[in-house]
Amino acid sequence: MADNKKTILCVDDEEAIVEALYDNLMMDFEVKTALNVADALKIFDNEEIALVITDQRMPGMTGTELLAKINKAKPVCKKILLTGYADLEAAKKAINEGSVDRYFDKPWDGAELLDAAKNLVKSYEFDMFLRRMEKDSQKVTSNINTLKDTSTSFELFIDNYLSGICIVGQDNKIKFINKKACEILQIDSGEKMKGVSVSQILQINKSRMEEFFERFMNDNATPITMDIRRSNGAAVSIQASVIFNKTMQDGDDSRKAMCGVVFNLPSSV
Repeated sequence: MADNKKTILCVDDEEAIVEALYDNLMMDFEVKTALNVADALKIFDNEEIALVITDQRMPGMTGTELLAKINKAKPVCKKILLTGYADLEAAKKAINEGSVDRYFDKPWDGAELLDAAKNLVKSYEFDMFLRRMEKDSQKVTSNINTLKDTSTSFELFIDNYLSGICIVGQDNKIKFINKKACEILQIDSGEKMKGVSVSQILQINKSRMEEFFERFMNDNATPITMDIRRSNGAAVSIQASVIFNKTMQDGDDSRKAMCGVVFNLPSSV
C-alpha cells in the first residue's frame, strides 16, 4: 500500500458485496470491510476513514441510520449509500438532510463508483486541510498572545512555524516572512522580501484582494484561495487566512496597522 492512500470503509451484510467493493476500490484506496454495523463502527472509531460506503438494508440498523451516526461523529467524512429501487426515497431524503453525499443503485457501475469515490476523497482531503488551517490559526493566535511581550521569542517561533507566515504593515509592505513562506515562494531569504509590497506576491484581482483585507478588518480567519507569485515568476494557488492583527490608535482614529497572513499549498501536509 502506498503511504498516501486514504482509507475507506465498505459495509454490507452480504460477503459477496463487500468483496466486490474491495476488488473495485483496492487499487486506489486502503479498503476496510465490515459485515455488520457493530464492526463498522469499531473500525470507524479506530481508523481515519475518509469515505464510508454502505448498503441501505442491513440487520439492526439501516445504511441511512449508520451514515447519520457517522455524520454526527465526523461530518467531514464522506458517505455513499448503496440502494435498491425500493430505497430511493430514503436515499434522497438522506442527501437532502446532509448525511449522505451520493447514492448508487445496486448493481452499481464499477467505473462510476470508483470515480465518485476518488472525487469524494479529494473533497475530504481539502476539508481536512481547511480544518488544519483553522487549528493552525488558533494555535498561532494563542502563541502570539503568550509571546506578545517577548519579540525575540515570537520571531523565532514564527520563523520555524510549519506553515508560511507573512507579517504585513499598515503600508501593505512585508515586515517579516518566515522560512516556510520562503520555501513556498522559492526565495533564498526573507530579508529579500522586507519592504516589498504584499501585492507583488499576492496575485489576485482587485475584488479578491478587497475581500481578503475585509476579512482582515473584521478579524475573520476563514481561509481564502488566492495565487502567489514565486521568484521564477510562476503562479501557484494557496490557501491563506489572516491569523492576527494589531490595532493602532491615532487620536480618534482606530485602524488595523499590522496583520499576520498564514498560507500553505493545498497539497502540503
